[in-house]
Amino acid sequence: MKPAAHLALQQRAREEQGEKRLAKKGASAGWTMTELLSKRLWSQLGMEREARITVDADGKCGVSGGLLCTPRDLVRLGRALSAGGRSQSGAQLIPESFLEDTMSPDEEARQRYSKADPYGLAYQNSFWILKGESKRHRPSLMAYGIHGQVLWVDPSAELVVVKLATSESPMDDQEYTQVMEALLAVRRALRSRDQPAEQNDALSGV
Repeated sequence: MKPAAHLALQQRAREEQGEKRLAKKGASAGWTMTELLSKRLWSQLGMEREARITVDADGKCGVSGGLLCTPRDLVRLGRALSAGGRSQSGAQLIPESFLEDTMSPDEEARQRYSKADPYGLAYQNSFWILKGESKRHRPSLMAYGIHGQVLWVDPSAELVVVKLATSESPMDDQEYTQVMEALLAVRRALRSRDQPAEQNDALSGV
């Protein structure tokens, strides 16, 4: 298979050829990475479209990037992350223990994030962990890819934001700051919109 080719993650998982099979023990033993993603995740989230993932010259897919999918389907993945790893039907697709570990970074994970960054806390399990809106709110998590790609999940605000982009520079500090300020402004706007309803509920004893 040629470099920069793709394998599909099916809405309904099917056998894929050309990848080295996983050797881990358990129910998923012997599956390729694309089979694992297709059967255990993508096909269980009610996705509208197939996704694709880049592979190398040997047909092996990467696991730290290279996913191609629609924004709406990426939002569905974010909603599962926000819901403790569960699908809309309530099926546990992503282990809660993984998400709890991700949202509870240790000191080593905190050292991976620059102290000069006013937004972040740590880099844990391939997610950027961002500060909560206040001490009452848990941190949020973000997948921030090159050229401006963003998946932001804030469980406390029940908020999922997807941003696709083709920025000229793979990483740009000014763009990063602008993106973060825009995301935080969206969260503030949604929070202020919901506050009158919350206050009315409190006054009525709901």
